[in-house]
Amino acid sequence: MGLLDFSLLDIIKFAASLFPNNAKIKERKQKAAVLFRSLYTECENNIQILDSFKHDSFSKENTFHAVKTIAPLLQNEAGNLIILGTEGVLKDLEVMQKEIDSITIEEEDSKDEKLTVKTLREAISFCVYKIQFLKTYAKVDEKDAALFKELTLKTRLDNIYNYSKQIKKQLGSYLDSMFQ
Repeated sequence: MGLLDFSLLDIIKFAASLFPNNAKIKERKQKAAVLFRSLYTECENNIQILDSFKHDSFSKENTFHAVKTIAPLLQNEAGNLIILGTEGVLKDLEVMQKEIDSITIEEEDSKDEKLTVKTLREAISFCVYKIQFLKTYAKVDEKDAALFKELTLKTRLDNIYNYSKQIKKQLGSYLDSMFQ
C-alpha cells in the first residue's frame, strides 16, 4: 500500500489522533479531582481524629489498646486508590507535583532516621503504608501482642498527622487553582 492509497477518512482519523480529545481529558481530570477531593477529606478526617487523642498519654503499657482504638478510625482508601493509581490519576498527580512546591517534611522515625519526603506521591504513600500497618496491627489478638517489637506509637501518629497536614495543604491549593 502506497502513501497515496489512503482514503480521506484514514487521513482525518490520523489527524484527529494527533490532537487530544478534550472531552476525554476533561472527564479524566474530573475523575482525578474527585479522587483528590476524597483524599483531602480523608486527610482532614485523620487530622481531626489524631487531634482528639492525648498523645502524651501513650505508654508502653497501653500502646496495643491505643492502636486497637485509633487504627480503625483512620482512613486510607482514597490514598490507596491513588497509589494503586490509574494512568490518568498518576498523570494528574505528576502535573500537580509540577505546579506545587515540593513537600519537605523531616520527622524522626523510631530508629532515629530522618524521613524526608520530596513529592506528594511519596507523602501519600507514606501515610497509606503507615495507616495500613496500624490497621493490620490492630487485628492482632491481644494475647499475641507480646510477640511484636515495641511500637513507638506517638512518633508514628505524629508522622501521619504531619504528612496528612502537608498533603491536605498541597491538595487544597491545587484544587482551588484547578477550578478557577
